[in-house]
Order: sequence, then structure tokens, then C-alpha cells
Amino acid sequence: RLESEVIRDAMLATSGKLNSSMGGQPVPLKYRRDGVASFDMEKLATPGSNWRRSVYLFQRRVYHLTVQGVFDQPTIAGSVCRRNASAVALQSLSMLNDSLALEQAEHFAKRVWENSGQSSTERIELSFRIALSRAPDSQETQWSSELLRQHADRYQAKGSSAEQANRQALMHLCRVLFNSSEFLYVE
Repeated sequence: RLESEVIRDAMLATSGKLNSSMGGQPVPLKYRRDGVASFDMEKLATPGSNWRRSVYLFQRRVYHLTVQGVFDQPTIAGSVCRRNASAVALQSLSMLNDSLALEQAEHFAKRVWENSGQSSTERIELSFRIALSRAPDSQETQWSSELLRQHADRYQAKGSSAEQANRQALMHLCRVLFNSSEFLYVE
């Protein structure tokens, strides 16, 4: 499985938000007593510097961004010769519900929406090409089409326009791709 930092960076790259600027000050985080870390938006050097590579995140011993903590980012309180690599349900839940994953899935969907044709098949193909560097097979296209249709129908039933419903449905496909083994593991 990819390391926690690489997973975060891969989501940023896929969404088109990765800030690849090198050097400079670390990205400031703020910490709560319960161990939750988040970006300190008031202390960012520039807007968008929170999307810099994970190597630039300011680290404190046991405080990590949620998505990095559940993917076994080691604490820096001592030496670590080898990283743990667990596979637990919390990892899947984080990739589906963590604020970082949700935000990047929305940006990814927007990127696909703006760069693909009007058909759902073209959107599915571009999503797979960006996230997994390959075209979907026929079964994946069928499943993805069904996912888009079901979510679009649900959003339209709640009062969204057809375009809004299709955009929101695309975000769900992007979340699924982020959570796929092919995105999280290297063969």
C-alpha cells in the first residue's frame, strides 16, 4: 500500500490541486487536545499552500491529519525502522468521509466535468484515466454508469437540476476511485 503522505499527495494530484512549489515555510497545522490536526488557515503563507506536498506539512510528534493517521503515518517521537501497514475498516471510512477526501473528490469531479464531453461514458473514461492511468473495462463502465444514474436520480428527486445532479453524482464516482485498491496500492 502507498504511504500515508503519498496517498494524500495522489488525491491532490488527481484533483488537480497539488501545489508543487518547492522550499519555503512548512504548512502550519493546528491541533486539538483530542489529537485531531487540521490546517491553520489563518497562518498559511499563501492561499493554496495547504495543498502543498505532504513533506511540507509541519509535524508534531503524535498529531497527524486524520487521513494520514489512519494510514499508519509513524509518530516522530522516536526512530522508526519500518512503517506498519495495516488494513482496517477505518481506512475505507476515512477515504469515503474524511473532509480532505470529500473536498478533493469534489475538485476531481469538477476537473473531469470541465475536461470531458457531455456523455457519462466520456466522464467515466476520463475519471479512470486520471485516477488509475487506464481506461475502464466494460464491466467497470457499466457499474460506473449505474452509480452515476442512481445518484443523479436521487439528487433530482431532492430538487436539484439535471446538471447539478449529474455533477454531484460524478463526485461520488470520484470518491469510489479514491477508495479503490488500485488507487491505494502499487502492484
